[in-house]
Amino acid sequence: MSEGPGATQLPIPHFVFENGQVPFRHLGELGRGNVAIVDRVERTAPCPPLSDHPGQGREYARKVLKVSRFQRLDEIYDEISVVKRLRHHHVVAVRLTYEESRRAEWEKKTFGIIMEPVADCNLEEFFEMLNARSPAVGQGESVHMEKWFGCLASGLAFIHSQRIRHKDIRPANILVSNGRILFSNFGISNSLSDLAADTMTTGYPRRRTDMYCAPEVSNGEPRGRKADVFSLGCVFVEMLTLFCSRSLDEFAAWRGTKGFQAYHLNVDRVLRWLFYLRPASCGYHDYCGAILHPNPSRRISSEDLLKWISCDRDNLGGWGGGEGNRACACMGVEPVGTFWASSFGNRPPYENALDMRTPISWESATNLWVGRTCWNQTDRFELPTLVAVEPPLQRHAFPVTAAAFFEEVDNDTDGVVDGDETAP
Repeated sequence: MSEGPGATQLPIPHFVFENGQVPFRHLGELGRGNVAIVDRVERTAPCPPLSDHPGQGREYARKVLKVSRFQRLDEIYDEISVVKRLRHHHVVAVRLTYEESRRAEWEKKTFGIIMEPVADCNLEEFFEMLNARSPAVGQGESVHMEKWFGCLASGLAFIHSQRIRHKDIRPANILVSNGRILFSNFGISNSLSDLAADTMTTGYPRRRTDMYCAPEVSNGEPRGRKADVFSLGCVFVEMLTLFCSRSLDEFAAWRGTKGFQAYHLNVDRVLRWLFYLRPASCGYHDYCGAILHPNPSRRISSEDLLKWISCDRDNLGGWGGGEGNRACACMGVEPVGTFWASSFGNRPPYENALDMRTPISWESATNLWVGRTCWNQTDRFELPTLVAVEPPLQRHAFPVTAAAFFEEVDNDTDGVVDGDETAP
């Protein structure tokens, strides 16, 4: 074993092992893609970078890529460099990377990435398991998903704070490990050079997952971190669908026919679906609406989303069950300061949301129902103070008060938030 050339390029240990001498044993496959296989492995011999993990037999996740000798390794090094910078409870951790020497010059080079933790499954597989049971979602899964809204918001806000865009957020790239949820697969991430400019890029990306990409990405328009936010919104609305005991198959069929179910192609139908779920959504539909707005200038930022959910956690029952169960300790305990949020209120035609004769679109919502509100929290144990209200969410049309916005979520089937009786 020797340190490879990548050790001077990467901020993590990188080694070259002789063919057949890699000190990890395959235990089982976790998943595979076009260019890589992810498996579960255990350490079979001492390895200096893992000296802080005593004992052989410890299990890790390994991503193995076969690389042609003519292929540049820049993208692989970029992925590793990006993930190494991300030390967060909801992001996978890379422990080391290695290359395995070839037996013959014509063979492809084996490149390995050793990561933690070992996932039980990815979120796509978790969804498939729940979807098979639909419409019944167990209490344990429901509690997990309630927490995951805040956990994913926390993870994405941290990623963006490090001047990184994920660029491929989808259920298959989110891992589940012992009830904990983690972002993974930063294969097309990039380091951001100018955080203040929102790190805009233009043109069509080399690779993307069309189902979950933002409208501006699909159109080849300038996009920044809020493209990640839209993709997370697609994940959120699938979580919410299952949380509300609806089927993802039903949701997909509602969006469109096979091949035309991408979120960016069906933004108005997705909005109708949120209205449809609203009575049973425990307020989570508002998060989805704020991060799925097709106009990135109206879309909430990951930072504001995290602050908003943090306030909901603090003011909807704390760390207890029910509506207060909105994240793990990843949010911290400090007051969040100033942030923007939004709400549909009680004015949209919720009861007839799936009736196509009822005029519902993002344009009508933006003009009539969905406005933005600015809040400030200086003490996490007190309700935030309302700082500003932007039309069309007028004070006379919806009681935009901290007590109505943060303190009470009504689960009655009539879909009315407590206090709406003051609206004309």
